[in-house]
Amino acid sequence: MEEFHVINEAVVGELGDEGAQHRYAILIDITHPASLPQAFQPLRESQAYARRRDVKYILVVGRDKLLRLMLLLTFNLCRPALRFVDTMEEAFRIAHRPAIAPHE
Repeated sequence: MEEFHVINEAVVGELGDEGAQHRYAILIDITHPASLPQAFQPLRESQAYARRRDVKYILVVGRDKLLRLMLLLTFNLCRPALRFVDTMEEAFRIAHRPAIAPHE
């Protein structure tokens, strides 16, 4: 869990002030084997960036079905849209889509 607290601090520090006009996509690369804690609630609570209004997407890149399931359980109720893709190219296409202007 300590590593996830460090990750959260690094991401929040990189994003800066939430009041800025930027919209962000967080990219999680699961293409290399890794493990997640089994306690999803503490993990979910430790990742404050998942509750920010300026994060539009959390993009998970990789095909590992178990890791995808674990991340789905971790981020299923977060504010940003959670998207799973197989390749970095797909993730970059989604992250760089222009925002749709609201109807006036």
